[in-house]
Amino acid sequence: MKNWYKVSKSNKNICGNCNGQFEGLQSLDHHSGICPECRIDCIWFSFKDDKTLQVIPEYAPKGFLIFIRWAQKELDELEFLELVVSFEEIANALK
Repeated sequence: MKNWYKVSKSNKNICGNCNGQFEGLQSLDHHSGICPECRIDCIWFSFKDDKTLQVIPEYAPKGFLIFIRWAQKELDELEFLELVVSFEEIANALK
């Protein structure tokens, strides 16, 4: 099974599918984009601690994919941002 996500720890993104490195795609947007190197469908998130998360829906577990598709359909950008911030708060509390 291929990795369904990749976390990069700098201003460079590293694709979890092809390991291509590039800059400038990360955002906090729950809509799909593509890797400019291998052209795979993916979703990019950037966080305030200079980490970037790439999710590759094609390889994601089914439940996570259902969650992503629900968020894309049901939430606007602000609602999605609030959801991610809430997840970040929980993750920080668990550290």
